[in-house]
Amino acid sequence: MMKVIQEWLTENGETPPKTTQKKKPSAKCIVVNKDNEVLILRRAEGAGFGKWDLPGGHIEEGEDAELAVKREVKEETRLQIDKPTKIKDLVIKYDNGDDSQEVKTKFFRARIEGPDDVYLNNSGNNKDMFYWQQTPRPEHSEYKWVKYRDELDRLPINSQIKELIAKELIDRYTDAGSDDAKDQEKAQKKQEKEKDKEKKDQKKAEVKKK
Repeated sequence: MMKVIQEWLTENGETPPKTTQKKKPSAKCIVVNKDNEVLILRRAEGAGFGKWDLPGGHIEEGEDAELAVKREVKEETRLQIDKPTKIKDLVIKYDNGDDSQEVKTKFFRARIEGPDDVYLNNSGNNKDMFYWQQTPRPEHSEYKWVKYRDELDRLPINSQIKELIAKELIDRYTDAGSDDAKDQEKAQKKQEKEKDKEKKDQKKAEVKKK
């Protein structure tokens, strides 16, 4: 009904009112590789078309958000991630012409398990300039690994998502010898040690069970 009203208003020279639709809740992930780069994907359809985003998607009814984000990352990129860590819950607003969408989104962070080769779903060629002619049409047209905060400033990306990614990235203009840089490096090394210890403990537990 709303679509019919909007078409009538447009035909009669009126500006149709913007409508905001609430969609299924989603889960997105800051996927980090061994070089501490974050993966971003460029939307090829739907809300946020042409903008960069994090991998992720809708949480199915009755599905756990952690399992949903692992499933979505694998479906969209074929990457396998380790146990995701919850970061934040946000309501993301996507502007899509006359309509906008508000999506309750749970954000996670996770490192890659295994190779970091990305294969976009439904697309045999990640850089195919005629991707929109493919059937079915792929969700994303290209991918990029980013490492520095200033890289985000040159890309079209939702401001809320940009802020989350920026916290993960390195400021290339920060003095390498500054206290902030040293603290960041220490925190990163501590996190990696804790992760290694966790894996070792898991292996020991598995050996004991046998």
